[in-house]
Order: sequence, then C-alpha cells, then structure tokens
Amino acid sequence: MQCCECNEVMLAAQGRTRPAFDGMAAAVSFEEGAARIVRTWKDAGERRLASEMARLMLPQVPPAWLAGATATPIPASAAARRRRGFDHGRELACAVAGMAGIPMVEALARPRTFDQRALGRRGRIHNLQGRFQTLPGATVPARIPLIDDVCTTGSTMNAACDALRAAGAVELHCLVFARV
Repeated sequence: MQCCECNEVMLAAQGRTRPAFDGMAAAVSFEEGAARIVRTWKDAGERRLASEMARLMLPQVPPAWLAGATATPIPASAAARRRRGFDHGRELACAVAGMAGIPMVEALARPRTFDQRALGRRGRIHNLQGRFQTLPGATVPARIPLIDDVCTTGSTMNAACDALRAAGAVELHCLVFARV
C-alpha cells in the first residue's frame, strides 16, 4: 500500500517527483471516528482533545525525529482563529512539544487561502502551492517536526516545508493526528 500524498499521481499534480518532507507519521487513519474528534476539537471548542490527540501522536514518532528538533505548527487562518477563538495548529503543536520535551516555535505565516475543507483534491493542491512564507524575523530551526491535525493530499505540508526549507530548515518530518 502506498500513502496518498507520496504516490506518483499526487506528486505530479503538485509538480513534484518527491515530497518536500523527509517523512510523515500519523496517529490514526482519517475515518469517521477521527473526523468526529477533529470536528469536536476544532469546531465545537473541546480544547482538552488537543492533549489526547498529542498523546496518540507521540508513539508514532521515531525518537531520531525529535533529537535536537523544534516543533513548528501549521498555523490556522485568520478567519479560523476568529471563528474558533484559538489557533488549533499552535495548540496541537504546543501539546506535542510539551509531551516530547522539545521547544516549539511559530515560524510560518498563514497565507490568505480558501478553507481546505471546502475543496476537492485538485483545489487543495493549488490552494496553498507556493503560498506559505516564514514569519518576518522568525528563526527557522534546522530540524523540525511540522505539526498539523489532518493530512489529506499532502499539499499543505509540502507548501509549508518548501517555505521552511527556503528559510534554512534542513530536516523536516511531518506529524499529524489523522491521515487520509
């Protein structure tokens, strides 16, 4: 079985021959139970779920990914932060970093884009392609576990990793709660 975001068809749709990241790990498959957890956490404001999600994510991370690393979140859009009252990406990255005993730094600025949940595969791929930038004045660590809640096409992670690599990141591993 091959993962959804690193097969030749998905990579070609993004103009790639390989993912922009060095590896990815997920706690669970994005099926109804996982979708319900994510919706309850993000959209119903059950913020205690972030620590439970992080608790499930950490056993999937090879220890080498964390040695000398600094966690970085995929930031929520400004509209999502206003709607929810919190940045779910930052919250999850803080929980993961705290449990892993590593620092966390916000290094990415969220571009103005359409809500990924409202888009199909092709739309998701093109929505973020080349759109992430690092925050002005941010120090980008060399080794990063990039944290997000769900990976569907890999387009968000690829776009974020492109920006982080351009700013000096050397080793990028992605850690998500759920993966399609």
